[in-house]
Amino acid sequence: MQHKNFVLVLGAQSSGKSTQAKLLAEYIGYKFISTGKLLRRLSEADNPIGKKLSQFWIKGNLVPDELMEEILYPILERVDTAGFVLDGYPRNVEQLRDFLAFLNMKDWLVVHVFYLDVSEEECMRRIKIRAETEKRLDETEDAIKTRLAIYHQETEPLLKEYENMGVLRKIDGEKSIEDIQSDLQSFFMN
Repeated sequence: MQHKNFVLVLGAQSSGKSTQAKLLAEYIGYKFISTGKLLRRLSEADNPIGKKLSQFWIKGNLVPDELMEEILYPILERVDTAGFVLDGYPRNVEQLRDFLAFLNMKDWLVVHVFYLDVSEEECMRRIKIRAETEKRLDETEDAIKTRLAIYHQETEPLLKEYENMGVLRKIDGEKSIEDIQSDLQSFFMN
């Protein structure tokens, strides 16, 4: 079985996770998966999984752990790559424990976790701009408030978990895209 490494990128909504994760994946030659984009795409599909997803997604609620695993794990197993850069997963401590158990069974590793540190005010400013330009159904004001509250309650505790694992790297997410990417890439230079 092929060994795979995992790099996780996390931060609040509109912290730049997808942009930075995608650029980093290209730089290190890993496959990029944005769980948010994957879920948005699947929720628009006219099939049983799409219908299930859309019930959670548009309201700003997190997709249940079992459903996330049902969607994500087969992709991780199927894709032939040396590693993945994941944006937006795991989202809570329970998901992390299940994810680490899954990786452990495969002898795969989380090598870095990058936390893009962005203030809530800056996130809200970015979200409003993105909502206006992309016309996203999942970014109504109520959905945004719900998602930020869930983020603080469920996702922020992951920082301590990753710190204990020795893989957490805090990055100033309010710099320019290029400067943030340079900070991320510096962890992969020989």
